[in-house]
Formats: sequence, C-alpha cells, structure tokens
Amino acid sequence: MAKGLGITRTLAASLLGATILASSAMAQQKTLVVVPHAEPKVFDPHQSGVNITTMHSAMIYDQLFGWDEKMMAQPQAAEGVTVSADKLTYTFKLRPGQVFHDGTPVTTKDVIATLNRMLKRDTQIQKLAEAIASIERADDHTFVVKLKEPFGFVTHLIGGSNNVAGGIMREKEAMTDPFTPINEYIGSGPYKFSRADWAPGSKVVYLKHDAYKPRPEPASGMSGGKVARIDRVEWRIIPDSSVAMAALRAGEVDLLDAPPMDLVNTVLNNPDIVVDYV
Repeated sequence: MAKGLGITRTLAASLLGATILASSAMAQQKTLVVVPHAEPKVFDPHQSGVNITTMHSAMIYDQLFGWDEKMMAQPQAAEGVTVSADKLTYTFKLRPGQVFHDGTPVTTKDVIATLNRMLKRDTQIQKLAEAIASIERADDHTFVVKLKEPFGFVTHLIGGSNNVAGGIMREKEAMTDPFTPINEYIGSGPYKFSRADWAPGSKVVYLKHDAYKPRPEPASGMSGGKVARIDRVEWRIIPDSSVAMAALRAGEVDLLDAPPMDLVNTVLNNPDIVVDYV
C-alpha cells in the first residue's frame, strides 16, 4: 500500500475523483483508505446538499446529466437528448445495459419516479419543475419532458443542482415522500454501499459495482467515464486532523480529504506524500 497517496482540498467530487482517476501505482491496490473531511450523516441525496452527502451520492448513484469541469451539462445515465424545434419537447434516451446494485435493470420507471421526487426539492430545481408540463414514459429506455414554455437549463438541472444530487434511485425508494429520508441506498453507480461493513463513527465502505459500464469519454468534473479501478474504498472517520495526518505518515491511510493548510504545509517536502488540488 502506498504510504501517502495524496492530500486534497476539494469540493464534492474529490473522493470519487481520487478513486476513479487513480495513478498507476494506486491501480495495483485492491483497497483505498480515505479520511473524508466529515462523516456522512445523511445518505439520501435528495435531503441534503452538504459536500459529504454529494460525495456519497457520486460513489453509488448515476445521474442523467453531470456537470463537467467547465460547469457544462453532459450526458451520464442518459445516452442523449433530442430537443424539438420549438424547444418545448425534450426526448431522453437512457444508455443501454445499466443495472442497479441488486441486479435489476435501470428503466424510465425508476428515472421518472426519481425526477418526480427530486423536482420537489431545492429552489433551483423547482424553477425547472415550474416550467414542466408533463413527464411521459415512452418505453423502458425513452421518456419525454414537455415544457409549458422554453427553459434554458433543462439538461443543466435534470441531473441535480448545487444543493441536491440527482442520483437515480430504484422506483421503490424514489416513491418515498420527498421530505422523508430513504433507508435503502441502492444505486447504479460505479460503487455500491456496503451496509454490512458500515460502522457509524468509524468507517463507511464502498465496493466496486462490477456490472457498471462507464461512458467512453474522459472523466471531467462530475461527467465522463467513471472507471472504477479500486475494488474497495473505505472512508475512515478520524475527526482529529492531526491524528489523521499521523495515520497518513504511518501509511495507515492513503488519502486525506481537505486537511487544514497548516498541516499540509508540514508534509510539502515529504517524498512519500503527494499534495494535490482536484
């Protein structure tokens, strides 16, 4: 195990980015041990916009569209979208072969139920909701969004906003009241939440979703190909930053997320530790 894979001061995608954009040395590892900047308390992506909840969502859920590094919306779970000439009808197609962590296929029933739940949360997304006349299912892989009037941010918000991650849930969970947290965390993203290994106050564990098919594009921000090269990701909960830094120096953990700058400065010249800004 690498003694110090990296230290990062990042926003929502930091842990996912560190997992997916692994170095060649990291790629030989089976487990990546991370100290996140906080312990996740909310696992429902529609309930909280705090960074750690968004990180969790990015690990286990996919979304219709994701924002790239230039904050442009790019297809993710959606294969693409066709827009009518009057800009009132958006026809979305899902990428083929997507499956949830329980092995069931991702269909438009799941996507529409997720959208109906998500559209009731967050002021940005509610602006989109106000513009929507209907969401109609054409078949298992195609659905149509009809607008009351043209709205320029359909693809930008249909995958989530700054405050609400647009993780696609199974229809079963998505039918939960939008203001009531779900209690099963099953997505279709590159990693699956391991409830059996979860120890509140100690660790959160994610296991590689072998059936996940990444997009072919290079990863960019929250979009592009999410290639999971690590079999197991452990978030070790270490609230004391100095203890976490000592664990990194000792090779007990591989990555610190957003450590205090005064501690970062103490390892700038350490050849075994990489300081990076993602």
